[in-house]
This record gives sequence, C-alpha cells and structure tokens, in this order.
Amino acid sequence: MQKILIVDDEEEIIELVSFILKREGYSVLEASSMTLAMNIIHREIPDLIILDLMLASHEDGFEMCRALKCDDRYKNIPIVILSAIAFSEYELVRKIMDIQDYIIKPFNNDDFVNRIKNVLKERT
Repeated sequence: MQKILIVDDEEEIIELVSFILKREGYSVLEASSMTLAMNIIHREIPDLIILDLMLASHEDGFEMCRALKCDDRYKNIPIVILSAIAFSEYELVRKIMDIQDYIIKPFNNDDFVNRIKNVLKERT
C-alpha cells in the first residue's frame, strides 16, 4: 500500500484529503507543521508528499522543499503542492522547487485523485 504524507496547517484540509486518499486505498500520514512532517519522514519515508506552501508560524512549504531536495535520502520523494496561492509562473515554481504537480485549493475531488495517481504512476 502506497503511503502519502499530507502536510497542512488547516485541520479541515487534512481531514478532507485524508478521507479522499484513504477511500482510494492509500495509507495516509498527517502533519500540521514542517517540524512534525520532517519527524515523520525520518521515521518512515512516504511514497508522496502533499504539501501546503503557507504553513502556520515561521514555517513554509518552500523551506521544506529545499530541505528535502538537499538531502540525498529524501530528494526523490515526489512532492505535490496543495495551496490556495495561484502562481502565474507555475512552471517556473515547479522547476525551481522540483515538484511534480501544483494543485490549487479549492479543488475538484476527482481531478485531485487523478493527479495524485498520475504522480505516483510516474514514480514507478
């Protein structure tokens, strides 16, 4: 069973995404901060990370992406950004951050699932 880590500081988003992914048969890990997410990743490496860009307090998704991509143990974990922020320079952000997809909140559930499946399919 593929393992997906959801990193978001909004409990409602974590619950929704977790419900959708579990319904599709994925194992789900949850973290409400970068610190918690990194602790989880150190214990068990997920097959995919779904990451919000704007986390509470001083942490952000950009920082977490940089930390993961600079570490040989984690640099190949696919990352999908799930954010309320719509970047017009999406492709530039995608390349700079080395992410696999960028999904804007609110999202269509079926489209979300298909995009996650595509990213995981590309990994295998």
